Amino acid sequence: MHERLSLDAAATRLGMSVHTLRRRVRAGELRAEREPVRGGFRYVVILDAHPRPDDRASEPPPTMAITDAVLTQITSERDHLRRLVHEQQGTIDRLTVLLKQSQDQSRLLAEPVQVSTHEHMHQATHEITHEGSLPRRPSWWRRLLMFAEPL
Repeated sequence: MHERLSLDAAATRLGMSVHTLRRRVRAGELRAEREPVRGGFRYVVILDAHPRPDDRASEPPPTMAITDAVLTQITSERDHLRRLVHEQQGTIDRLTVLLKQSQDQSRLLAEPVQVSTHEHMHQATHEITHEGSLPRRPSWWRRLLMFAEPL
């Protein structure tokens, strides 16, 4: 006799998470059916009437050959990535040197720029007008009215 359970109920019964249960259904280790419901579907897990208390005991342990193959592949990928990083670092170092050289050359080619001193700027702001008085700045409300649109 078979028992039809929701994913939550089957996970509780088997002592595993819902995520693990879904993974086992996808792997074909457990039978499940898609049951249509309003707005989509849901999975219903089909279990024997007397399930084993620990279904995980039926999984075969990974063999050493598979583990060694995976370890070899990961080590190879790691070495490849290290070589790429080393090459990229060399490229970055060469580009840094070229950038420094171009910045030095551009500084040498640039025309000398006259730098205004503080005293020069101070005198320019307080120039005396041809009448002999300092230029007068309009009050804030006159400046506001100058930029306001006429009605």
